[in-house]
Amino acid sequence: MQTWTELTKGAQMQIAKLSPFFPLWLKPNHLTFLRLVLVLPTALLIWQGFYGLGLICHLFGWWLDLFDGIFARSRNQTSRLGAVLDPLSDKCSVISALWLLLAPAHLLWFLVAALTVVEVLLFLARPVKYVLKRMKEPEAEVKADSFKANDFGKLKTIPENLAVIFALIALLFESHTLFYVLIGFVNYLFLPLSVFLALASLAWHFRKKGLKS
Repeated sequence: MQTWTELTKGAQMQIAKLSPFFPLWLKPNHLTFLRLVLVLPTALLIWQGFYGLGLICHLFGWWLDLFDGIFARSRNQTSRLGAVLDPLSDKCSVISALWLLLAPAHLLWFLVAALTVVEVLLFLARPVKYVLKRMKEPEAEVKADSFKANDFGKLKTIPENLAVIFALIALLFESHTLFYVLIGFVNYLFLPLSVFLALASLAWHFRKKGLKS
């Protein structure tokens, strides 16, 4: 079975072609920090009901998410800090947006709550794996790759971000039938799929082989 990296190799190569257009002083971690900083204005826009601007900010943040990892690999600038900040910015962006959209978009609260719990556990899974590895092999070198997301985790970001995007678009058509159609996709497709993939990713982290890697 092909991995997520293999399936998206063509798209990643196209995105990597943008790398030479960025100045050498710009590091991948700078883009990741920008995504993390962008969480606050995006959340404020959604909270204040500026759903169109919130949508633009979220889309920009998702583009940065797609680009920063490829940018790091194309320049051979992967780091342990980036491997931690990348999922942190993902989780902060998606989870904060979903909770802010919970009431206005009539999202199913138990799915948002379940996704939040699993995402917190996923973020904690990496340091737990690190501690377990250091306990078993105190002298072993822990590389940045040891903290990389698995295919379930990478795939999970698609329905998560689509849930936010569809909810924001729906709120732009609140008095239209399209609102209910889009929220139906969020509540009965994107959110359940996100929870399923998050659970699969968590299970992958703590499988017997995963604890050793």
